Amino acid sequence: MKKRRPATPKALRRSAATTLAAFSAACGTSGSDATTARADDRGAPAVLTAADATSLALIKATLAAALGRATIDLGPGDLTTTSVVAVRPPRPTAPEDRSVATPTVFDLRLIDGDCVLVARSGAAAYPVEGLDCRPAD
Repeated sequence: MKKRRPATPKALRRSAATTLAAFSAACGTSGSDATTARADDRGAPAVLTAADATSLALIKATLAAALGRATIDLGPGDLTTTSVVAVRPPRPTAPEDRSVATPTVFDLRLIDGDCVLVARSGAAAYPVEGLDCRPAD
């Protein structure tokens, strides 16, 4: 019986490129389009004018309703300088002590003068009533 050698990095890259090309052809996109983020193209990226407790509470309330969760734990980042809002997944419960869940990512966008959270995983938009934001630099 012949011993099988592990795949080389070059072979793995070639396999990944072939898979990406096949996926892109099936979707009708070019390879570069298939690897870009899915942020909604409507409006412009926005940042908060002030990251005070009221603004963060408005964002958390909107995200809680959007995700159907009672509590929202925001990921790191200063929302006065970045338009990316990451929501940490819920903590594992007993008897689990580990989770493979990943954060849910939203983009804060300014659409027709309103601050809107746009989900990257499907482009659903959630307006945030009463939130003050400005176009990102």
